[in-house]
Amino acid sequence: MVGAACLVGAITTAVLGVTYQRSLGQAVTVARDHARAEADRAAGVIDSELRRFEVAVTGVATAINSGGQDTETLMANLRQGVDRTPQMAGVGVAFRPLAHDPNLRLFAPYLRRRGDAVEQLQLDTLFDYTQGNRDWFEGPLKSGRAMWSEPAVAETLGATAVEYSALLTRGGTAVGVVHGAMSLTEVNDIVSAVDVGEFGYSFLVSQGGFVISHPFADEYALGMRVFTGMSLQDRGSVEDVTDPVTGEPSWMFTELVPATGWRLGVVFFKDQAERTEALRRQRIHLAIALIATLCLFIALVLEPYRYTYAPFPLWLGVGAGSLVLLLGIAFIWAVPYGNNPPTRETETTFVDTGSVRRFSLDTMRGSLASKGTLPSFVPTGVFIQTMEILSPNNVAVTGYVWQRYARNIPKEVARGFVLPDASDREITEAYRSSTADAETIGWYVKATVRQKFDYANYPLDQQAFRLRIWHSDLNRSIVLVPDLEAYKIIHPLARAGLDGNFVLPGWAVSRTQFGSTPRIRTTTYGLTSEGDAGAELAFDVVINRRIIEPMLSNLLPLTVSGFMVFALLLILKESTRGNVVQTLSAFSGLFFVVILSQLDLRRRVSGASILYIEYYYFVMYFTIVVAALTTLTNGYPGLFPWIERREHFLPKLLYWPVILAAIAVITLVTFY
Repeated sequence: MVGAACLVGAITTAVLGVTYQRSLGQAVTVARDHARAEADRAAGVIDSELRRFEVAVTGVATAINSGGQDTETLMANLRQGVDRTPQMAGVGVAFRPLAHDPNLRLFAPYLRRRGDAVEQLQLDTLFDYTQGNRDWFEGPLKSGRAMWSEPAVAETLGATAVEYSALLTRGGTAVGVVHGAMSLTEVNDIVSAVDVGEFGYSFLVSQGGFVISHPFADEYALGMRVFTGMSLQDRGSVEDVTDPVTGEPSWMFTELVPATGWRLGVVFFKDQAERTEALRRQRIHLAIALIATLCLFIALVLEPYRYTYAPFPLWLGVGAGSLVLLLGIAFIWAVPYGNNPPTRETETTFVDTGSVRRFSLDTMRGSLASKGTLPSFVPTGVFIQTMEILSPNNVAVTGYVWQRYARNIPKEVARGFVLPDASDREITEAYRSSTADAETIGWYVKATVRQKFDYANYPLDQQAFRLRIWHSDLNRSIVLVPDLEAYKIIHPLARAGLDGNFVLPGWAVSRTQFGSTPRIRTTTYGLTSEGDAGAELAFDVVINRRIIEPMLSNLLPLTVSGFMVFALLLILKESTRGNVVQTLSAFSGLFFVVILSQLDLRRRVSGASILYIEYYYFVMYFTIVVAALTTLTNGYPGLFPWIERREHFLPKLLYWPVILAAIAVITLVTFY
């Protein structure tokens, strides 16, 4: 019978193992295909944008070549080009020495975009563009064709840009170039819109290996390759790499941008594809089948000793079975630990600028459909310097919150925010900065924030500290969105928004992320207008508890108590019948030790439900009571012969397997 059950268990384990491997392979394949498709799609979008820019610059050059090269005509064509091309940060012409006017060595008028305005510069009065090996000027003249330059800090813009240059000709001879600059901000917006969700990020590298767009662009000097093993020639290549940003084992997909020869890369984290709910449950099923099969195999091996007294093989088998159960418990612990927190259906998680753009468009469509008006969007950022868990539901935080108000937002709209969960707060304006497009205001925040933490899985719990933010003007349609442009990298695993020296004793930071949830208003706050319920912005810090401290403070005392109870059972013999009262006194002492330990746990970690670790205490209570009753049988010989047989050998033998089996079942029910 045991042999048949063992065979069935082995077959079931094999089937579940094959099924899991197939499901894992399918999940990885789907994720890889999605990342590859996104890389291909984004490369096509970037190529289309760059070709549109090429057409604009080439159109200006054609108009100048065919319409005359006097100063008035030049400026008219340049102005027309910059007005028609929003992506163009600047455009100009640059003549070879003496080519425009024999009495004028250099001539290079340039139009630079400044917000909604356009200003004119004379590059020839700022620097000698024929010196210094400037790609945008020397490249087309040497090669005889239009071309893109490598990314560099544009002297005309004061920012990193790429330039496209077309030949300026007269009578079939090249006399200069028409060059247009595209800010890397425009390119970054396209690259960051690649939809790989929480599973990775994208970057762009020029043909010469220069970093054009990368979440950690500040960490890479121009000319440095993102990955030393990256091939810039092979189209559609896939490489196994260790991501230098997060340290995660990853795949890197690269696609060619035909217009320029640039390479778009998509880094996809391997482990993230495996962290799905379906795969998690399949791993637990496989673990259950494997544990049951191994236990049945041990029982099969011990079958010949069932009716004989052979202590050594029986104890050896019980030890092996207990070890299997212990490893099974540890495996089930590891399955849910560190998994991503579930996202509510009504919540939007922002993982890149593309998700912010989609949220903004959906919000505008909804507002137009319901109210016929457009909301105002206020980019808001958070930077947390310190965080301390004061009590089970109170968290003290310090840091900065800033908001960027566009110039088109009326002055009547209040500047500020509300922390609805803060019971004690100090908000002080720290700085204020203005540009042509917007005004940025930053506040230093010191607050105690109430949280609804769930400690049911303690000590394997994961908590999400949430800083909810409302706009202070409750009577207007203001929507807060994350100011993702203010962060180097916005992927959740990069822990954006936390100080580099951030420390939270007893916890490990898993991720940070911005989210938005609909705000349901149940009151008008006494205002004449109902205003707009809108959405609230949330900044989440997801933390995993470090289990060392709970193991030392809770599991270690329980383990010691368990071994002491086992030791008291081991001395249960016919020769110790006179010590029953003393043994029961020892059990009662251990019972109260366990009670005091549980009370201390409840004092430190409160919760509305029973904590996972508290079931360990319940198992220990039951164990002490059963051990005490077993000890009582030693004082009444002959009443329970099957228990008393061979000096209570059966209770001693089953002690650890029963305890560990109970804990395994509790663990399975809790985390399944």
